Amino acid sequence: MAARAILLAGLLIAAAPAGATDTKPLSAIDWLTEMARQGAQIIDEPEIAPSVAVPDVAVTALEGTTPKRVGLIAPDVTGFPADLWANSDGTALATAISRLGTVRLPAAQALMYTLLLGEADPPRAGADAFDLARVDALIKNGAIEPALALLDQAGADRSPDHFARYADLTLFTGASDNACRIAQAQPRLSDDLVLRVFCLARAGDWNTAALVLGSAEAIGSITPTDGAALAQFLDAELFEGEVQSQSAARMTPLRFRIYEATGHRPSTSPLPRAYAHADLDGNAGWKAQIVAAERLARAGAVSENQLIGVYSDRKPAASGGVWDRVRAVQALDLAITSGDVAKVSAALPPAWEIMRGSDLGVPFAALFAEKLPARGLSGTSGDITYQMLLLSPDYETAARLLPDLARAEPVLNGIASGETKALRGANLAEATLVDVFANRIAPDPELIGLARDGALGLAILKALTHLKDGISGDVTRLGQSLATLRALGLEDMARRAALQILILGRAS
Repeated sequence: MAARAILLAGLLIAAAPAGATDTKPLSAIDWLTEMARQGAQIIDEPEIAPSVAVPDVAVTALEGTTPKRVGLIAPDVTGFPADLWANSDGTALATAISRLGTVRLPAAQALMYTLLLGEADPPRAGADAFDLARVDALIKNGAIEPALALLDQAGADRSPDHFARYADLTLFTGASDNACRIAQAQPRLSDDLVLRVFCLARAGDWNTAALVLGSAEAIGSITPTDGAALAQFLDAELFEGEVQSQSAARMTPLRFRIYEATGHRPSTSPLPRAYAHADLDGNAGWKAQIVAAERLARAGAVSENQLIGVYSDRKPAASGGVWDRVRAVQALDLAITSGDVAKVSAALPPAWEIMRGSDLGVPFAALFAEKLPARGLSGTSGDITYQMLLLSPDYETAARLLPDLARAEPVLNGIASGETKALRGANLAEATLVDVFANRIAPDPELIGLARDGALGLAILKALTHLKDGISGDVTRLGQSLATLRALGLEDMARRAALQILILGRAS
């Protein structure tokens, strides 16, 4: 407290005016004063108008700003119609997005991102609530850059709610100067005094920052924790050796950056997934970067190429945990590059087991499936190659490349081709998935009705939520949700989801 008082007193003295000078008050309307001085021409006009005419005036209620068509992926790429959302209420869509939350199945993740980022006409009402829900869902899943791009389209200064999310996203990415410029130009968008002090200091206006901080603390409009952190941020030398308390439950992107700037960077592990991006900026250690990349890859928030880039950065100097994954992936990559089939056959099984066991089987398959010498591998390595091909985007090629293994795995092969009428599953999950593609399970009539009424986007969101419940153990929901997604035209997604459920949940 004493150090903080010294800091504030010093900066307040420095900010005080050096002296007062006598000046005449300026005219509120300078041009009128100038006209009076020069002598203005007086126009002789009649005091009373000869007649009064009342014009017809049309009155229209103002309904706010026009909703925008916001999205990053064009309809001809997503495959969805332009009226995907137009016939639904934005508040209902926002609720459906919130209920969906995060999903672990990669095929469902991919569909979710396509929905959230797809360009389509806005809903008939509540467009802002819908757009903000999309941004919130992307942030929750760790997809920071796409969320920021959506907000740029919608308008970061459209409302205080839009700006609050924009400020958080720029803090996640380390580009907070953009948010500070908007906050300074349009104070109506934010009354966050912590952000104001932070932005003033970032702009080099330390004296004003101290004044605002002192005033905020004096009237109790800033918490003691934030006040202490900001005081240390303004002059870290006065607080050398002191460590501010860091509660994960109360962490915000702004507090995170303030702690980071004072040399007390919090660990991102207990924090929401979006904070993991802070470990990818090059300032964190290699292990922290690996953990962050894996965490985001599991949510589909970074590409498999970004993951392998972090894995390939250097040679691991330790063992266990992340280091075993790095070592296994590097060994397989080196074996594939060498072209030695025997080395690939030896390196593939341990790499597959450790990556699949870490919920990274799909990114791993996307990276290596097409690079493997499929026809040259046999035994365990051949079986793994077949499964990896089925998990890759080109899953339909697996049977052509490895026909013998396809015949040995009729259920997997049947799901990949979408034809399972002559098959029966060996267990409840297999039997349910076989019945889905044999058209023996009916889709959800309520969701099909929604789609027929023009609310296709809402129907898909709800089907995804049901699929999430099904993956958690409700086999009836699992079958009906996949049947519904097929009926809504999402055959490819349904096949990929079924293959992922079977392969990632069974032994090699």
